[in-house]
Amino acid sequence: MFSVEVTEYFWAGHQLNLPDGSKEPYHAHNWRVTARVSGEKLNKIGLLVDFLKLKKMLKDILEPLANSSPEQIPYFQQNNPSAEEIARYIYNQLASRMPGVVKIIAICVEESSGCIAEYSE
Repeated sequence: MFSVEVTEYFWAGHQLNLPDGSKEPYHAHNWRVTARVSGEKLNKIGLLVDFLKLKKMLKDILEPLANSSPEQIPYFQQNNPSAEEIARYIYNQLASRMPGVVKIIAICVEESSGCIAEYSE
């Protein structure tokens, strides 16, 4: 089994909906997102997936989140914009773009140093 990972960054603010119906104060983070993928076979040139192509896919997914607020994306109008939900959103977006022989192991989202959420299936 082979695995590779790439990391991208974006800046965005968010505001969680609290259990009592209120919202926490709006605040921003420099988010770090790592995508880990795996597969059993390499392509003709000995790659599981090209790092540059994987980084581009991840960057394209993060672009609508960058310099804004996740709440502007329909998914986050139905789901709290927590690091956990952001990780799940990115996972689902990336899964729909991956070649069939490559599977996502996990998406890790770090909203601040040492505060990491991971989503996998």
